[in-house]
Amino acid sequence: MNRRLVVLVAAFLLSSTAPVRVSAQDWPRWRGPTRDGVVPPRATPAAWPTSFEPSWTLEIGEGYASPIMANGHAFTISRQDPREVVTAVDLGDGSVIWRQSYDAAFEKNPYAVTMAKGSNATPLFADGRLFTVGVSGIVAAWSADDGTALWRHDFSDIFDSSVLFCGTAASPVLANGLVVLQVGSDVHGGRVVALDPVDGDIRWTWEGPGPGYASPALIEIGGTATSSRPRSSRSSDSTRAPVPSCGPFRSPTSGTRIL
Repeated sequence: MNRRLVVLVAAFLLSSTAPVRVSAQDWPRWRGPTRDGVVPPRATPAAWPTSFEPSWTLEIGEGYASPIMANGHAFTISRQDPREVVTAVDLGDGSVIWRQSYDAAFEKNPYAVTMAKGSNATPLFADGRLFTVGVSGIVAAWSADDGTALWRHDFSDIFDSSVLFCGTAASPVLANGLVVLQVGSDVHGGRVVALDPVDGDIRWTWEGPGPGYASPALIEIGGTATSSRPRSSRSSDSTRAPVPSCGPFRSPTSGTRIL
């Protein structure tokens, strides 16, 4: 089997004879509108078809990032080595609305060379802007309408694949009007960074241990909004080789307890 993962974006017909229809339900970020993977009942069909057929497919490269949907378009980030590619697609017919790419050199840890090089983090859509996080920590904002580059930060200098061998993976979250994301590694230190979505200005930074692969979740505790960020627990010893990160992978969930 070829080690490269080919990513395809596909829209589906509700039945083999139905016309192409696009749901009014947007899915603008990792795990949906409320970041919990739940589709509201009003957005589901009254009756499900007995079968589904693809209406279109589009080859965009390799990677693990999920596509998102907003305003009748699908957006995703992928990799055509050595570049990362951001693509906007018309959900109705699969035509490419715009596409942007940039150099993003990345060498995987030998433990993970049989897997794709990313991208991993799912984009975020908010107020007409698309925010992407690349595998080495290149963070960018784009106009969702035409793909114009709005601003960019490059955190690749604090990333190191000797430990975080699959690369940056945490998807950005919108919190209190700011784009919050997690970058870095245990080698050079981790950061949780809050950015102004309009101009990319860094509003605040938390520094500490490096991240795992799970995306942060916004959880309200005692009336205060809190970002929860799981990470792996590893001991370090200067006489031993770095231990690759194998998790955590799952975002926290909340109710009466944080899981």
